[in-house]
This record gives sequence, C-alpha cells and structure tokens, in this order.
Amino acid sequence: MTRDEIMQTAIAHWRAHYRRKVAGWTEQQMLAQAGGIADLALMEMNALALIGVDAATAWPDVRNQMVMVPPPQL
Repeated sequence: MTRDEIMQTAIAHWRAHYRRKVAGWTEQQMLAQAGGIADLALMEMNALALIGVDAATAWPDVRNQMVMVPPPQL
C-alpha cells in the first residue's frame, strides 16, 4: 500500500462511518490527519517487514488496527 492509498482508505472510512464527526473538517484538515495515520501505518508495515512479515500478511492487521479507526480529535 502506498501513502496515498492508505490516506484514501482512512478518509473513505471516516466519511462512511463518522460523517458527523468529520463534517466540519476542511479538506486540508482531513488530508493532514489521514497523512499522519498513513505515516504511522507505513512505519508499522516497515517494522513488521524487519521481522520477516510480508506486506500482504501485515496489511490486514495494520489496516484494522491503525487505519479503520475513528478519526482523531481536532
């Protein structure tokens, strides 16, 4: 997964499941928060790769634990 794909996944999840919570966010705020989530997710993927976990195996766990979560508080 690329940073942009992870960001798109997070934003789509927030808009689908937390519409009211993110309704007042600007596009810039949305991108900044999703970018932070994506950076953390990529760091986790890289850490898992160091111990021998391939990306295809790591992604579902990282996605569920770090990306498909409620949006952060602004």
